[in-house]
Amino acid sequence: MDLIRAYSKKGYLTQRFADLHTGLENRRSRTPEPVRPPSKTRKRHLKQSEIDDIVAKYDAGATSNQLVAATGLAKETILRLLHQHGAAIRRQGLSTLDVTQAAALYRDGRSLAWIGNLYGVSHTTVRAALIKLGVMMRDSHGREQ
Repeated sequence: MDLIRAYSKKGYLTQRFADLHTGLENRRSRTPEPVRPPSKTRKRHLKQSEIDDIVAKYDAGATSNQLVAATGLAKETILRLLHQHGAAIRRQGLSTLDVTQAAALYRDGRSLAWIGNLYGVSHTTVRAALIKLGVMMRDSHGREQ
């Protein structure tokens, strides 16, 4: 603490340093709290009427992401329920041919959003597919990263 006083014109820092030092000493003297294992999430059992409602909403045009938000279930759970109950799953992502065409469009200067609109997917879906293919991404100003 004498060093702070000797080399600093800010005497008020001496008290702050002393407070911090005391706080650290107090922390060291306490016994650490035991580490608790993470709590397990409870399995939610859906009623048949809830499952029928999810399938009906999906068949009526709701997306799986909308159903996830509405029900609080995981996307995997929603898709599994839809598969199990015979719902025709709508297109998921891009096909291999679509990805190669999207890569060519991206290299020609088209934006991820433009390509996503063309194929009916989000720009993040396009970006993930292009990265997986090994396409060099551009920053928001069109420069390669």
